[in-house]
Amino acid sequence: MNDESIVKHISNMANATKLVENRYENLEMINMIMTRRCNFACTYCPEDKEMKNIVDWSVESFSSLIDFCATDSLRPIVLTFFGGEPLLKWKLMKEMLDGCAEQMMSYPRYSDEFTKFRINISTNAYLLTDDKLAWLADWMERTGLQVEFLLSVDTFEENTSRILKSDGSSGIEVIKENVANLSMNYPQMMRISCFRISLVPDLAKHLYNDVVKMIKYRPLNIIIHPVTTDDPDEFIWSQEMWDQLAIDVNAICDVALMTSNVEIECMEGVVDKGGNCGAGSGMLGADSSGYLYSCYFTAHSGDIDDRVANYITGEHYRPGLDYVDIENNDPECQTCEETYCHQCHVKNLLHKDVKFCSAAWCHELAGLYEATLEKCDLTAANRWFSGPDGL
Repeated sequence: MNDESIVKHISNMANATKLVENRYENLEMINMIMTRRCNFACTYCPEDKEMKNIVDWSVESFSSLIDFCATDSLRPIVLTFFGGEPLLKWKLMKEMLDGCAEQMMSYPRYSDEFTKFRINISTNAYLLTDDKLAWLADWMERTGLQVEFLLSVDTFEENTSRILKSDGSSGIEVIKENVANLSMNYPQMMRISCFRISLVPDLAKHLYNDVVKMIKYRPLNIIIHPVTTDDPDEFIWSQEMWDQLAIDVNAICDVALMTSNVEIECMEGVVDKGGNCGAGSGMLGADSSGYLYSCYFTAHSGDIDDRVANYITGEHYRPGLDYVDIENNDPECQTCEETYCHQCHVKNLLHKDVKFCSAAWCHELAGLYEATLEKCDLTAANRWFSGPDGL
């Protein structure tokens, strides 16, 4: 090691120690893996569908997680019911919410706008029936705690990318009915909810029309995220397709600005070079056994190398930290001249000592982000300044 390398190494060690000591003071989201099962079999889903299902959560484990978050974080916390499809565990979710409502309510408000805890449900919307929405609306009124949704709806068109396990259909008509009901009859939940589009190349032609329809439902925001994988031969996006995506996203932003206060976000996870999406600090994954992971992806798989804490015992662990400091650890990132980056420390962890440049798509994804950033930022500003009811 030369002198410069030694100084850099010592600095990294000091920063890592500080990260352990203060790691969760900015924690804002916990993704709770309720189940590994889903009612759909999506062709692009990266999750291992053959894995054994997890042990069910309990009111007691949920209570321990709440106390851990309240003790370690200085921020308001979003507790997300994640999966798989969490609504497959609807009865258990109700027990957890009712069993811990008073506990969540007992913590002082973070601000006039936010309670200490909010509830998010990540769902494909197929099981989001009126009886569930009515129960959640009543729970919101009784507790004063917000319930919002991350609606994983990739298109409103018939397609073969999402297949309902029960009958092999797309299930799209039921999804459209449930989303329309949420918007029309439960606007207090829809206006704080989000659509997330996992966009595969075959569905890109529907993107503009799909998002225009979503805007009319008046959600808080819409996230557009092209699907890429570790294998550059899967889900192939040509440069022409990337260019067209940028055109479509900017046109979508124009519609949002003219007709609503809906924020459009393109390429979540892309940040200034050398950073990451917040995994391991602002966002964690949790399973029912008590372990916290730096990302929902590793929480879903139960990767022991990415366990960062235990919310039952209060212990904090070191595994995973070496994969967070991408810019210093990855030689390829040290030579990159891009302003923005889609590097993923969790994928580096899963590949262990074999570093790679974010699924071979970093430059293209960062380019799409940069090409749409100005207009997406305008939609964010419009949402902020126009208030909750919008135009």
